Amino acid sequence: MSFSAANFYSSVTNSNEVKPIRNFTFAPGIDTSVQEAVYRDVANSNSKLAKWLATCEKNHIDIRGINIDAVTMFGSNVGFLYLTAEAYNQSGYKLPGTAFIRGGAVCCLLIVQNTDTNQYFMVVVEEIRVPIGASVIQTPAGMRDNSNNIKGKIIDEIREETGITISNQMVNSSDISQIISDTLIHFDGFYPSQGGCDEYIDIFAYLTQMNSAQLAAVNGRLLGNADEDEMIKVHIQPLNWSTIDESKDSKLIVAASKFDRKFPGIIMP
Repeated sequence: MSFSAANFYSSVTNSNEVKPIRNFTFAPGIDTSVQEAVYRDVANSNSKLAKWLATCEKNHIDIRGINIDAVTMFGSNVGFLYLTAEAYNQSGYKLPGTAFIRGGAVCCLLIVQNTDTNQYFMVVVEEIRVPIGASVIQTPAGMRDNSNNIKGKIIDEIREETGITISNQMVNSSDISQIISDTLIHFDGFYPSQGGCDEYIDIFAYLTQMNSAQLAAVNGRLLGNADEDEMIKVHIQPLNWSTIDESKDSKLIVAASKFDRKFPGIIMP
């Protein structure tokens, strides 16, 4: 099937997924096959671009036109979109429209209690991040896909990045009053950069137990998803605020803050 602006308007209007866009353009040099992939993507109500448009519609932001400035493809699928939107508020005031459409993500504060000493540690990963030109320590995390299965996504990310397989039991933080071992706890998420990116990060915490020998076996593992060019080193670090703050990882800091507020006394100063 050949995709065009007309196909896009028709598919969106007939399915009532998002408001039709009056002007949908691409920057010079974006390949036709990539343009077709974007049209297919936006017609899928679970895609990051369609969700962003639906959120704008819900919050009465009038998107009158979109120019796709650049696209990062993940194989044959749309990965990241860099766009400039002609956007207006309810009073007709034109809004700044530059946006990086990245989609949702997940992260987990992974805590391990040493059964030999009763001390608490956290499992973190080290990875080179080209945008900041440095190797960083961060909490296990990953981007969400179009399935909306956030529990499955964080379980997969923890296994890929740390080699640890966790239980698929999950509970919302509002439904418990005490920390539960080997149960995935889901907290509210956060937006790390509302002025430039749509990314919303769902936060989880997980507490499990290992002995000293098991912890030593995890520490220093080299892992990562080869298909995504990941090169990850696993670290076991003390669970304290000094170490958490030193990481400068917003995901780890926010996850630890939410966990500490709910379950005080486990994270040391």
